[in-house]
Amino acid sequence: MNRNWFVFILFLSSAFNSFTINANELLERKPYSVPLAVLTALHEGDGRLVEVFVTFEGSNEGWAIGPFHDRYVKDRRKERIDHEYREIVTQAYLLSPFEVIVLDKVCDSFRKTLKIFERDLRFQRWDRCLFLDPFFCFFMKNFHKLYCASKNNMNSLPTVTKIADTLFDSSMTSPLSEARVNKWRSNKDHQLKLRIAARELEFQIEQWQKKELSNKSRDPFKDYSHEFRNTYEIFVRLYFNLPPESKKTSK
Repeated sequence: MNRNWFVFILFLSSAFNSFTINANELLERKPYSVPLAVLTALHEGDGRLVEVFVTFEGSNEGWAIGPFHDRYVKDRRKERIDHEYREIVTQAYLLSPFEVIVLDKVCDSFRKTLKIFERDLRFQRWDRCLFLDPFFCFFMKNFHKLYCASKNNMNSLPTVTKIADTLFDSSMTSPLSEARVNKWRSNKDHQLKLRIAARELEFQIEQWQKKELSNKSRDPFKDYSHEFRNTYEIFVRLYFNLPPESKKTSK
């Protein structure tokens, strides 16, 4: 069966199973160890992306992906390694061996977080969802830049996955986080759709990894991320409570 069945399920016209929630009823944030990679975007003064730096909490090494060059950085007690990988300009749109390694690491952390998130939704652990929200939003904002930099095309992912600053902030008491999670709490139908989308996105990331990112026999001229991109768009729309993509009607 085609895995895209879930797209049909997600946007069926169904009756809303909702109820009213007072914002004051939200639970406090419950801290836990979030496995997400730490993504930091560096820009020129005019806003152009220079690179996205990838590291993990507690690590002394990092990886940077830019439109035309990549870097590996490691801090040792007595020295610092900072090695640059230059790309051939005419082939910068292709994923290099270095880039697939970095994307594979980031996607591992993405999958682990999606699994945790779906489980917390299922058991309605809203305090954990609230704690995750600023980390997850910041990650998704810079994941868009990371993916696009690896393709040397800032439009490589659907426009809606370019997370606007107005949709979140990094505060652990953010009213934007509370409004978002309140929407999920108040709508059982939305909860189910978001859970399905999280599980499907986890699956599609794994497939992309198997076919391309961790496949040593991959064809660098083939792109295996199409299903991931489509699923990611749906997940982002549901996570940020955005409307589904409008369908163009033919005259």
